[in-house]
Amino acid sequence: HICFIVRLLLLLSYIHDDKFNMETVSIYDCSISHELHHKPENLFEKKEVGCYSQVACNFIVFDKRSLNPFKLPSYATLQAKKWNVKKGYRSFTYRIFKRAESMVKNLLLTTIKYESDHGSSPSFQLPQVLCHSGLFKDILADKAKYQVIPFDGQLIFVGTNRRYNQNLLVSYSGIRFEDLLETGDPTIQTKNNFQHFKSLSRWKFRSQTGDQPLECLTVTEIDSLNPKGDRLNEGKKDPSRYTEIKMAYACPTFEYGNDVLDILRNVKRNFGHRLFQWVTQCKYGMSNYLLIGLRSPDYNIWKVQLYDIDSDVIPYLKKYFKQDYIEYQCSSDTLTKVLRWVKDGIEESMKKSQDHDYHNVFELDIGNKHYRLKKLLGLKAEKAYNTAMINEFLEWRKHKNNILASSKYIFHKEWQSKAKKQRKDLQLLSDDFNEMHI
Repeated sequence: HICFIVRLLLLLSYIHDDKFNMETVSIYDCSISHELHHKPENLFEKKEVGCYSQVACNFIVFDKRSLNPFKLPSYATLQAKKWNVKKGYRSFTYRIFKRAESMVKNLLLTTIKYESDHGSSPSFQLPQVLCHSGLFKDILADKAKYQVIPFDGQLIFVGTNRRYNQNLLVSYSGIRFEDLLETGDPTIQTKNNFQHFKSLSRWKFRSQTGDQPLECLTVTEIDSLNPKGDRLNEGKKDPSRYTEIKMAYACPTFEYGNDVLDILRNVKRNFGHRLFQWVTQCKYGMSNYLLIGLRSPDYNIWKVQLYDIDSDVIPYLKKYFKQDYIEYQCSSDTLTKVLRWVKDGIEESMKKSQDHDYHNVFELDIGNKHYRLKKLLGLKAEKAYNTAMINEFLEWRKHKNNILASSKYIFHKEWQSKAKKQRKDLQLLSDDFNEMHI
């Protein structure tokens, strides 16, 4: 009996999944170094290298047509309670991802466009990481799970949140607020959240220890444009004008002054951590501005304020939330350490692997700066790989065959009739909703 128990404990320490289709590769706890007091911007470079607009549920186009400037409401409009972000939510259709749908489809399609446009240069090199920029925020300040696929010398990070359990009202109110800011018209309907704009950016993270830079290619959703911008970029949809939009709950009050950050600091518990999340989302995305709206208990917007991330928000974080500001100072180091740890762990696991019948797929579990890397085994790995890796990307990488022109996911002018049909098909989303309850 003792021998049996010992064997069982050894087995459980090696295999953690109850169906025996995962094995732990490595565990990492990332502690914050309080000796670092540099600007994280000194350790990374970022540049927009592409983009796409999603113009319908499953169509994208490689331009900025879905990105528009915001229009701030007047004091009289807010006083009259004309901006209600709850009205109409029951007719809202929110976007979910089917179980067989790739979570990185648009990232891979945009990567093909980027590589086909720039890859012929002699100095062109593939970045080590392909991901959505939400990965950076999750590593620094959140909880999440990702599948990681090593492919062609790169790591492709695939999110696992398919939005099956999202709250309809919460989803609607945020999108409704963005629609009101874009149009300024409270009479318009907000029917769905299918349309958005994403920027494709190339990152280079430098290490303080002298290691080779870590390069990443990311897509980041951009909510809006600052209508003013600077003189050089006036009238252009330039990255310097990109704006992140947030909405927060707070009862109407001027007890703490007229500044939105002051109000939230006094009425929200742990607001320092939330502000840290907003800062990292902007700095490790592409947004230079943060626009915050406050909603009342009856979902009326009663206060809206725009901030510059560098000159307003980061100094505010430093002044009132010292610990969160230290974490921000160390954020570039933290990202580099975690991503290198994932890269090294996967490379070491693949060297030892004896399983050549299935594709290599790993799972990264992120939780409060504790990270666990597991390897998916057998059919579970194969299913994850086949779901994520779309045919267009495999054709491009394996045969340099660019089939974007015939891809069913790319919007073409001659496909207007298909777009009309799709709008009709959007009413038939019962399959999606049925899957939520399977």
